[in-house]
Amino acid sequence: MSGARVHGLFAIPVMVSEAEYALDGEARKVIDTQETLPNRGGSRYSKNTYILALPELQGLKNFLQTQLEIYAHDLLKINRETKFCITQSWLNYSERGAQHLTHYHPNSLVSGSFYIAGDICPIRFQRRDPILGRAFMFRYDEPNIFNGGAFDVPNEKNKAVLFPSAVEHSVVPNPSGQVRISLAFNTFFKGPAGPREDLAELIIN
Repeated sequence: MSGARVHGLFAIPVMVSEAEYALDGEARKVIDTQETLPNRGGSRYSKNTYILALPELQGLKNFLQTQLEIYAHDLLKINRETKFCITQSWLNYSERGAQHLTHYHPNSLVSGSFYIAGDICPIRFQRRDPILGRAFMFRYDEPNIFNGGAFDVPNEKNKAVLFPSAVEHSVVPNPSGQVRISLAFNTFFKGPAGPREDLAELIIN
């Protein structure tokens, strides 16, 4: 690069929590006995899509809420007058060969995943458009953060992964005979957003 300066613009923040949360026996019993529905890619999801409202999962909900606040206020530096809260939440069950096809989460700002059991597979985040646009396809000598079309972020048991809901992502097929279980959630905000003096203020109660 001959000393050239390169600026990486507009980074997409994907956060893996520093803290861990270990589920107790009552929580695992609830997770292991949920009624499920089929999903795309061969996986299944819990019929209860507000799973964190269950009293047995209150501790996990508190942990995830704390990670959401770290993401919104400590990482993105959003003013703390704006409160972020978990909305919908559900469990995912993937048996051998099942996967999560490429998708994003509408009607949400920040989404998250919490790995519970089974084969540990990364979440694959995908760039919607190639860095130089869709008109041409190039051959790259090596992948990097500028030309890459997909990036794998490792899952870690008992940790949360948080990311902007609009970013497309997927999970590869489960290669093992053990059911892979994870919890996913969406979020929204309450309170003020936008500067009043710019005529852009929005208050959601």
